[in-house]
Amino acid sequence: METPESHGVVNAPSGVAAFVDTFSCGPVLEPVSVGSVEEFAETFGRAERFVPGALAVRHFFDNGGKQAWVCGTGHEPGLTTLEALVYAVDSLRDTAFDLLCVPAAATLDEPGDLETPQLASFTRHAVRFVEDRQAMFLLDPPHWIEDSATMTAWARACGLDSQDAAVWFPPLKVETDSGIRQLGASGAMAGVIARVDREFGIWKAPTGTRGQLHGVSGIERLSDAEMGELNQAGVNSIRTEPGGAILAWGARTIAGATGYTGEWRYLNVRRTAQYVTRSITGSGLWPEGMPNDAALCGRIRQDVDAFCLRLFLGGALQGATPGEAWFVRCDTSTITQGDVDDGVVNLLVGLALSRPGEFANLRIQLPEPTRDPASGRPASTF
Repeated sequence: METPESHGVVNAPSGVAAFVDTFSCGPVLEPVSVGSVEEFAETFGRAERFVPGALAVRHFFDNGGKQAWVCGTGHEPGLTTLEALVYAVDSLRDTAFDLLCVPAAATLDEPGDLETPQLASFTRHAVRFVEDRQAMFLLDPPHWIEDSATMTAWARACGLDSQDAAVWFPPLKVETDSGIRQLGASGAMAGVIARVDREFGIWKAPTGTRGQLHGVSGIERLSDAEMGELNQAGVNSIRTEPGGAILAWGARTIAGATGYTGEWRYLNVRRTAQYVTRSITGSGLWPEGMPNDAALCGRIRQDVDAFCLRLFLGGALQGATPGEAWFVRCDTSTITQGDVDDGVVNLLVGLALSRPGEFANLRIQLPEPTRDPASGRPASTF
């Protein structure tokens, strides 16, 4: 029998954002792909009006984003804003993105309540949603928070903690039809992240001179002490340089808010792991009709090894030799007879993302191509 051809691991897209809000026009609960501010305006209206989601889309493209999905919320009677946002996020289930932005969630709670129960509830839902898709939720803090002390207090009081979400402060000052307004940084940072992915690699942190923000009128200045407090609370700072440049000055996930010290507290490290998982699970490494046996495992190891070598040569993995930088296991140590009966192949991929020889372990599952898994999503546990 002829051996099916192997095409290897295909690089998954990255820096693709998804935006959810209530827009002035356009379809409801039907995601639309847009490649520019002009394309967005044709469907959802001008991005100069103070609709947080529209301005966030504009910031995304101003800062280097190239592709986005946009989904409008519904207005059904009796539907709360929280429910409308949840339904709209769920409508993105069949779209391919790795950055989720929902600026309207920042207005869910009344000013003054540091626990922000509605925003916290929405964030937990959004985090579960992106976890299943190996994506990241870029969270905007409550719209009424204007100083770093309140921001730090909110980050500690609301109880949010996830390796798949990140937040920035202070808000951005932006020009709109009604004058200068303040807006969370999620859209702008999604654009910065997309630009850094494209120009430097997903493994590079979107900070410092790489993380310069464009299309912003200004921000409130933070002292070094204030930025230190925010950092300890898992909040990334944005600062103004003496020459006027506005720079992202942190790239952490909100997992750092609870004292977590593992590798997933770094945004670029976490996103690299997500990218590797998406690439492997989306490449069809198990040819249809090929049995789950040693030959298949050897073939998959070869394909994933070649992919890791590309990452290593590109600078994504640490170490002087391949053995210090990664390993791939796909054999009887990762696959049981029960797995064979269930039609799955399990891989263990170790990546030295921060230091040579210190591996972040990705456990990735590939379903048999003739079977239709219930979720249809990448299966991976870290």
